[in-house]
Amino acid sequence: MVEKIEKLKDQLVFHEGIRFELYKCPAGRWTIGVGRNLSDSGISKDEAFYLLKNDLSKAEGDLRQIFEGFDGFAPGRQFALIDLRFNLGPSGFRSFRRMIAAIRAESWSDAAAELVDSRWWGQVQAARRATLHRQILTGAVDINGVKF
Repeated sequence: MVEKIEKLKDQLVFHEGIRFELYKCPAGRWTIGVGRNLSDSGISKDEAFYLLKNDLSKAEGDLRQIFEGFDGFAPGRQFALIDLRFNLGPSGFRSFRRMIAAIRAESWSDAAAELVDSRWWGQVQAARRATLHRQILTGAVDINGVKF
């Protein structure tokens, strides 16, 4: 059965091709991968969480490159930084130069102040920005005011 599925995958890749960016197929449907029709099928919850897990892993790895002591940061601060890096992407996160400098100096109140003083602050929902601000200040894993 496994061999059959592998051969069928090879056949479909041959016929459909494989694309790693969103595109419109000849029928006008948003598609990705090996002919995955997102317009009609979307993705499942399991697929969404699989993608999220990969994205969070990339964000965390990137933060380890930016901050030598990342693994020693309090869990809430790690959560906040991963959330920010996920939201902003690699170049967007790196544009927070003063916040990054404050974090490297472990000046958490200054880092939190830089977050408040950013354009990002006015672009995200109040609950998200409040949670990340508290996490950076306190280091506690705190989601919407609930500590874990």
